[in-house]
Amino acid sequence: RAGMEQRNVQAVRQAAHSLKSATANLGATGLAELCRDLEGQARAGGCPEPGVEIEAVEAEFRQVQRELEAELHRNAWRHATQSA
Repeated sequence: RAGMEQRNVQAVRQAAHSLKSATANLGATGLAELCRDLEGQARAGGCPEPGVEIEAVEAEFRQVQRELEAELHRNAWRHATQSA
């Protein structure tokens, strides 16, 4: 978001690339796809205004975060019940 607000194409590209790679490794394909699109725009020299695109990335990030937290809780519960 800061890179977009500052119109810093390089910062947007680097952030989008890093997040794309990390989320793809986690299987969060929707978020990885949004980041790939954003990275492509930045590579082409474009820097979208903060708005709909970053809001979509942030919303998808929050969803992935909730899913990961839920999975951690499920695994902790499984581990606790198996250890008892």
